Parts: sequence; structure tokens; C-alpha cells
Amino acid sequence: MIVLGVSLGYFARQSGFHAPPTTWVVSGALIGAGLLVLVRRPFATWIALGAGLLTVAVSLASFPAHRELVPTPPITALMGILVTARVLLARSLEARHKQREADRKEEDGE
Repeated sequence: MIVLGVSLGYFARQSGFHAPPTTWVVSGALIGAGLLVLVRRPFATWIALGAGLLTVAVSLASFPAHRELVPTPPITALMGILVTARVLLARSLEARHKQREADRKEEDGE
């Protein structure tokens, strides 16, 4: 997430591309959510999911608007989908791990 946010900011600064404010919002959301996931905050999963969905939404909104709201909208949309899928997978695995731990404690207690 951090790398995607930094790369969006980097490509937004390239010559010949006037970056709209949405580019900086998406870039900041990805970097901030990535940092929260990195330090393992309890609410980080939800913020990371929101940042991934924001990336997808803004990228897909570029197509009907006929202007680039982020640099390279097709690639950004794909990366946003991958980030969102990864966050959902991590959340699912975390829930499964917690359930197994609870089941193991229950078996040991009886």
C-alpha cells in the first residue's frame, strides 16, 4: 500500500501531467493506511479497506469522466483491486486464526 501510494505521488509529479487533488488524496490515503497496517493498529484493517476501495472508485470514475483523476487509471484500478483483495484475505485469515485459538483454549480447558 505504501509503495502504491508513493508511486502515485511520484507519477503525479512527472512533467506533462497536471495532477488533480484526487491523486494526492488517494496517495495520502494509501500511505497512511499502509503505515497503520505496518504498526498493527486494531482499526487499521478498516482504514486499509477504505483506502483500497477509494483507489478503485477514483480510478474507475476516471473512465466516464474522460479525464485522469489518477495517473494511469487502468493500472491504478487493478492495483486498488489487488490491495483490497489482500486486505480482505488478511482479515479473513486473522479471524480464522482467532477462532482456532479460541477452539484450542476451549479444548484445553475441558
